[in-house]
Amino acid sequence: MAASQNKPVIIMCPQGKSAISPWMYGRLPSELFFESWAEVKDYIDHINSDEKIDLLDRWKFFDIENMVRKIIQEKDKIKLWSDD
Repeated sequence: MAASQNKPVIIMCPQGKSAISPWMYGRLPSELFFESWAEVKDYIDHINSDEKIDLLDRWKFFDIENMVRKIIQEKDKIKLWSDD
């Protein structure tokens, strides 16, 4: 279900990537397959910290500060309901 919704699904297989079912290779990007928890942690640190990352059409990030700034800028354009 998560894969069909393009959510990041990370696979860790200590037996190696060659032990992962071909079916999984058809469902998920192989860049999300890892052979150790250390590799998984390194990947998540990379997603969290690096400026340039390949989102693999799965990772979605929101810039909250930018969103709030836009809302504040647009608030004057929105006519709020009043009793007048």
